[in-house]
Amino acid sequence: MFIIISALLIGCSDSATVPPDDPVDSSPEPETEVGIEYNIKPLKVSGIKLLNTDDEPVVLRGVSYGHHNWWGRFYNSGTVEWLHQDWNVDIVRAAIGIEPTEGYLNKPDEALEALYRVVDAAIDNDIYVIVDWHAHDIHVEEAKEFFRIVSSKYKDTPNILYEIYNEPVNRSWNEVKAYAEEIIPVIRQNCDNIIIVGTPHYGSEPHIAADSPIEGHQNVMYTLHFYAATSKQELRNRADYALEKGLPIFVTECGGMESSGDGPLDIDEWNRWVRWLDNNNISHVMWSIADKNETCSMILGTGSSTGGWDPSTQMREWGRMVRLYLKNPVPEPAITIEKEFEEGILGPDAYLENAKGGASGSQAVNIASSFVELPIEVTKTGLYEVVIRHFNWVGPKKNYVEITPSILTKTEFEFQSDSEYEYKSIGIFSLTEGNITVKGSANWGWTIFDKVILIEL
Repeated sequence: MFIIISALLIGCSDSATVPPDDPVDSSPEPETEVGIEYNIKPLKVSGIKLLNTDDEPVVLRGVSYGHHNWWGRFYNSGTVEWLHQDWNVDIVRAAIGIEPTEGYLNKPDEALEALYRVVDAAIDNDIYVIVDWHAHDIHVEEAKEFFRIVSSKYKDTPNILYEIYNEPVNRSWNEVKAYAEEIIPVIRQNCDNIIIVGTPHYGSEPHIAADSPIEGHQNVMYTLHFYAATSKQELRNRADYALEKGLPIFVTECGGMESSGDGPLDIDEWNRWVRWLDNNNISHVMWSIADKNETCSMILGTGSSTGGWDPSTQMREWGRMVRLYLKNPVPEPAITIEKEFEEGILGPDAYLENAKGGASGSQAVNIASSFVELPIEVTKTGLYEVVIRHFNWVGPKKNYVEITPSILTKTEFEFQSDSEYEYKSIGIFSLTEGNITVKGSANWGWTIFDKVILIEL
């Protein structure tokens, strides 16, 4: 989708405290179970794709638990089984809080016990599970010990993905990369499972990681976190850039609300994100199984600690929405209609040109101080976003767009591009099957209209 709004992800609701200076005591080597047969296929990364060992593409969809230190009541086999059977998840995420007072840095044994309950239940239910080091800062030695213990205990287990840094906040990519290069070898001593590395500023900068990815290690992916009421097209542009550069992305946390974890759900923007995830075959996990009084917590305080939640009385709107989505994650394919302006009717002063060689067809239309009219056939009645791909010579230009019959009267828009092709959303309209005409006009200015895209919502 192409809604262009400048707000970016600034992180989910998290009340972390300053971690203590005392190091975590080393735990004894865990016992490793031998000879177990698993009914789940190991995963691997090939290019930007997540595959199983039969080279089949894999898209995982599931939910994240809230911090174990605050919502530990849900960390049990009952919720895992219910989420798998009733919600249809094929992955869960155990968010092991690190820095809060009751987190791993202060109480490592309790954290590991909570983690093991979820991981063991995921194994029993033949689903995948993310071991999430849910930190906002770097704790190298403690993380090494944690991942040494866990990867040793589960060394032969294909179900597990290791997320080694949830959301870097005030750390640069160079710092995160250096941290990852310390942690990855610890896990690799025991297994080749997928490792997911957080990207800076609450998981919102995969494009920076794409310019300097971690080298010398296989099966490494990178986080993208989004919250639809805050994170819009600009963040998708960053992710698209990362994918084009060959960076494999895993969305380990997302939601339909504001990045604070609260506020109203933005259903339209959430649907745009879902389309983007589906189009790019990106695995994603939604936040969170918790009962805090905020939008992102899926369960009400009256909900059981072991699952069996009644959607009408024990779940918040976000939880009901996620459950329905997971039970039917791939909607009927959306219709996308594209048509080149060069096929339209040109006004007396408009002319064709291929500015900077970037027209999507053979030519685009410089509307100059004239107009272009483009007839388009709408093949299905529905709600559509109308987007114009355009190019400006020398700075923003104000032009007019109208859509007939009786859809959009002549309306002024500012086209922001400056010597680069960009996309401008004209709006969302209810269109009826049949023919429409999109007309672009201007009083003055070197604006080039390249094509129209109608995206069914």
